[in-house]
Amino acid sequence: MATRLLGICNLGIRHLVTRLQPAQIGDILLMEANCLQADLSIAFTEAIFRRKSDGQMIVKASQQLAILHYLSLKPKGKGGDGNDTKKGPTDCEQQQQQNGLTEADRTNGGQQRSDADGGTTDEAANLDRAEKLVARRGNAKNFNRMAENLRVTRAEPLVLEAELELGSKHLNEGGTMHGGFVATLVDIVSCCAIDWLRRTLFAARKNWRENRHQIGVSEGRTKHHIHRDNGQSEGRRRRSCQGQT
Repeated sequence: MATRLLGICNLGIRHLVTRLQPAQIGDILLMEANCLQADLSIAFTEAIFRRKSDGQMIVKASQQLAILHYLSLKPKGKGGDGNDTKKGPTDCEQQQQQNGLTEADRTNGGQQRSDADGGTTDEAANLDRAEKLVARRGNAKNFNRMAENLRVTRAEPLVLEAELELGSKHLNEGGTMHGGFVATLVDIVSCCAIDWLRRTLFAARKNWRENRHQIGVSEGRTKHHIHRDNGQSEGRRRRSCQGQT
C-alpha cells in the first residue's frame, strides 16, 4: 500500500495493490479500470489487469483520489522574496492539461454526434482523447516510455479499458509490474471521473441560471403588460361612463 501527497497538483492519493502475480515479457494484458464512486473532490477507482491468453489476474489495484483544492487555485504572483515567479500555466491549468481537457471539452461535455451510419462519433472521440491523455500524462518520462505499447480500446468518463504488451520496462526484478505505472493508469480514470462530474454540474448550474433569468424576464413582461392593459381598460371604462351621462 502506498500513500502519497502531491503538493504541486494538490492531489492526495491512497493506492492499494491487493493481488500481484508475476508476468513475462511478451504477455498481453487486458486492463479494465472502473470508477466505483465519484464526487466533486474524491473518487474511488478499481483496476484489474488480466492476461489475455488464459484470463489470469496479474494485478488488482484500487485507489482513493482526493482533490483538495482543484479549481480554486490562483495564478502565482510575486514570490516571498519579491521576485516575479516564472509565468506559465497555473497548477489547476496544468492538471486540466494532464487530464486531456480542452476548452471545447469543458463546454461541450459528452455531447454525441450521429454519423451517416446511424452510430455516434462520441466513442471515437473519447478513444482519441484518452490515447492523447495517456501519451502526455504528467511529465514522467518513465511512464511515457512504458505507455508506448498501450492501446486504449474503450474510454468513457468512468471506465477505461486498454491492451498492453509487456516489455522489460514494465516489469521489475521480481517479474511483477511496476506499481507506479499501474497507479498512474488508475489515477487517469479517477481524474477523468471527477472532471466529468464537475463539467456536468457546472453545465446544469449554467442552464438553471439561464432558465431562471428567462423566467424572470418573462414574468416581468407579463406583469408589465397586465398593468398596462388594466390601465387602458380603466380609461376606456371611464370615458364610456362619461359619454353615457
